[in-house]
Amino acid sequence: MASMTPLAAHASDGGGVATDLDRVVVSGTRQSPYTAGDNSSATGLVLSPRETPQSVSVVSRQQMEDFGLDNINEVLESTTGINVERVETGRTYYTARGFDITNFQRDGLGIPLPYGIQNGDVDTALYQRIEVLRGANGLMSATGNPSATVNFVRRRPTAKPQGQVRATLGSWDRARLEGDVSGSLNGAGTVRGRAVGAWEQGDSYLDRHSLQKYVAYGVVEADLGESALLTAGVSHQRNDADSPLWGALPLYYTDGTPTSYDRSTSTASDWSFWDTEETRAFVELAHEFGRDWALRAAFNYEKSTEDTELFYVYGTPDRETGEGLFSYPSEYQGEFVARQADVRATGPLQLAGRSHDVLVGAAWAEGRLRDASLYGDDIGTPLPPLEAWNGAYPKPVPTSAVSSPISPVSRSGRPLRMAPWPATAVNRSPWDGSCTAPAATRPSISTATDTA
Repeated sequence: MASMTPLAAHASDGGGVATDLDRVVVSGTRQSPYTAGDNSSATGLVLSPRETPQSVSVVSRQQMEDFGLDNINEVLESTTGINVERVETGRTYYTARGFDITNFQRDGLGIPLPYGIQNGDVDTALYQRIEVLRGANGLMSATGNPSATVNFVRRRPTAKPQGQVRATLGSWDRARLEGDVSGSLNGAGTVRGRAVGAWEQGDSYLDRHSLQKYVAYGVVEADLGESALLTAGVSHQRNDADSPLWGALPLYYTDGTPTSYDRSTSTASDWSFWDTEETRAFVELAHEFGRDWALRAAFNYEKSTEDTELFYVYGTPDRETGEGLFSYPSEYQGEFVARQADVRATGPLQLAGRSHDVLVGAAWAEGRLRDASLYGDDIGTPLPPLEAWNGAYPKPVPTSAVSSPISPVSRSGRPLRMAPWPATAVNRSPWDGSCTAPAATRPSISTATDTA
């Protein structure tokens, strides 16, 4: 009590007058390897997720490594609002909001998938992050598909030397090896490079099915003075799939009761395969002007090929005997070549007492598809019950061919329409499956206003 008496007396000397202290505000941002940073998928302007007027999900490099998301199917299966439909071992549909996802981009440039379906495996070793914009994206993709747009953001070189090697072992004899190395290529650090490679092989829960794939990616960037950056890169992926499914198992017996096959049952023959190759190249020039204005020009090239020998089984089996199934072997070759170009300028603009971010640019894309199907004379050969099927079937010799010419994929994009959509003439060659079309272009402009 004696020690407290002086303190109480001292407190009463101030006459009850309070002293106002200056307010201290502490703010900060927690950095997380899973946190979505600023991106330009929706409008072309670099905006935070809060500022973006649409729903965006970002799967980061760290998240892909931590969860072992080594292909696009696994990434999109873990993404909110995306449905992955693996109709076969080598073909996949993606849907969002009830519509097929066909817009897939690399660094903001892309063209719809042929037939709206992904054939073969897409490895994620090449990409720093994958952005998924749900809803129509007519501002940046021109088509305005109401489902979603998936943007693959490639890995880029780093000035600081770094390297990484990852090895994975899994079920069904799965083995994977992945490497990544990056750093400066000269003493001044003005030229930088990065190389990524991956190899994977493994069997499957399905009888006879296996997949082996090879991935390689290289990119170089060089400083052209203090305000310009030139980047060029190329990637290649090859998938070799043996005994893949083509079609599905019968759902019902002839008496209408549902079938009940083992989980490992497959209709594939022991000689069937589905091999795909994809090569992509790109070049990009970025230049920063004064007053926060910047220009970006980019060109993408892609070529994908398919070579297959497939075995399809059709019919309705008898419940007692399992008979009633028939053969449908086929060969298929396809080639898709596409080119995309994009030029855009971004910067701030003061107007009417407010600060605006402005994007002005034009985008162009064109694709060409050639494909052909080959058939033999043994279509309709009776097969044994699937319970006893081991994939043994004489490999047929193709005797007829059918080519399927389709309309080319050609489009140009703009955030706000500045010119009418140009008419496009289509020239088709009736039997070789080839088609071409003149390029279509359209100017573009978009704005974002800071209302704070």
